[in-house]
Amino acid sequence: FPYTTLFRSNYMRKKYEVVGLVIDAKKEYEKLHFFERILGCSIEDFETAIVQQKEKMNTSQYLASISEMKDDLFSVQALLDSVNMRNKENTLIRDLTIGERKIIALIKFVVCNKSRCVLQNLFLGMSEMEVKKANVLLVEISTYTDVYLIEPTTYGFEICDRIEYLSDNQ
Repeated sequence: FPYTTLFRSNYMRKKYEVVGLVIDAKKEYEKLHFFERILGCSIEDFETAIVQQKEKMNTSQYLASISEMKDDLFSVQALLDSVNMRNKENTLIRDLTIGERKIIALIKFVVCNKSRCVLQNLFLGMSEMEVKKANVLLVEISTYTDVYLIEPTTYGFEICDRIEYLSDNQ
């Protein structure tokens, strides 16, 4: 899904599902690995994604460094506007909250990924307002593909069409 299509939400209806999967990924790695193989795609772990961010860059520089957005300041600003974070465009990555860093990682994922979305630990450590901002992007993504959210709890799953409990101790 090209980033330029993120602004069609007023015109497009959701065609795919947002599925919440409640599972403790650390304890039940084998189940997740099996799920990954069945879907034929990899799971994006947002706890890892925020560690890989270049903390000395500001938000705009970081997003503009993504090859798909190279030298496209308008698209960077539009993406930040879509999640109500335009006021953070000159903020250093290291000065963002964990939730804001995850939203920036989600923007990068959306721009760079053209396949099914399997997102792990996105909502972990996010405030309620940050969850709402992330959900704006998730609803948009669901106009193009199914979205699977993997979390240890149902926190943030308000937009899910269905929720599956995969842990043995549920």
